[in-house]
Amino acid sequence: MLSVTNKFEVLPNELFIVVCSYMLPHEILYAFSTLSYRYNQLVRLFIEQIDLTNVLLSAPSSIYFALLLDYRFDIRSLKLNSSYLNTILASGLMYPNMKCICVIEDDPSYSDVNIVPYMEIFSRLNSLTLKLQTRAKVYQSNDLKICEHFFREECMLETLIIKNTLTWIDARIMTPCEHLKYLTITLPDMLDIYILLNKLPLIEFLCVDKLVANGLLGNRKIINYETQQRELPPIKLIYETCLQEFKLHEATVNYEELKALLKQLKVLKRLSLINIDCIYHLIDGEELEQGFLTELKQLNKFNFRFESRARLLPVAPDYAATFQSPYWTERGWNVQCSSLGWRIWLATLET
Repeated sequence: MLSVTNKFEVLPNELFIVVCSYMLPHEILYAFSTLSYRYNQLVRLFIEQIDLTNVLLSAPSSIYFALLLDYRFDIRSLKLNSSYLNTILASGLMYPNMKCICVIEDDPSYSDVNIVPYMEIFSRLNSLTLKLQTRAKVYQSNDLKICEHFFREECMLETLIIKNTLTWIDARIMTPCEHLKYLTITLPDMLDIYILLNKLPLIEFLCVDKLVANGLLGNRKIINYETQQRELPPIKLIYETCLQEFKLHEATVNYEELKALLKQLKVLKRLSLINIDCIYHLIDGEELEQGFLTELKQLNKFNFRFESRARLLPVAPDYAATFQSPYWTERGWNVQCSSLGWRIWLATLET
């Protein structure tokens, strides 16, 4: 009589592949990796991308970690909870072919999350995503390390996504980095955008999730550039930027500063300005067109949502008429206007 293992051995590879198509990579790893040499080889087809964020590792943790090490040369992408960083990434040489890591904080009450020990590992990847909670204790130690390891010439990252975290930029410890092409980040103010664009000359995509100017985030106060010893960036870009897509969301800005920045992004093709509060400036179609849009010759997609203050003018302008020029009609960018009290919102219909 055939043993259970031998019965599995007679199954064709095609059937195994069909079964695995209904399973997650970590389930395949746990279920089949120790059956036989043949199945070990078949498992390799499914475990390039491992997601451990929904796996309870408390009981069988040693088994999972042992299996991950067995297949460390095959794993290219890893998604894990922050509480398992120390166990899974104990050594930078564990996963020599790793290209992508996503770290998600699973327990906001866990106050000892610290990514500093893994910065060197992260800087050798192609892609890194950090989705952590904002806490002063953690990021006082992380801030300068992010600049030191990720925004430097030796960093190999092409994609860097830092979510839910205010990142403090210090130009003094940054060096020009030509590898980084795609960046998502939350910044203190507009000056930090200039620093990044000057230090990342080949960046193609920049998304500023939030610009926390003149406000608070968590328990930390925004740095006052007039009182802190930080290198102030120039008001103009040093290099002719390669930026093709720029997103700025959730920001209270000086419109003149925003306009001065956008006019310098000459090769920009896609622009998104969402939930932008221009406290001291009324925005309309003519202002946008003459302010910076005519300077962006390659722009083919523009989405925005501005908030302005109607009380700045004695009589509210006819906003609809300012969006009827040939510039707007030829591109088909439809705009809607809404108001509540003295607040006015202008927004494009998503295109």
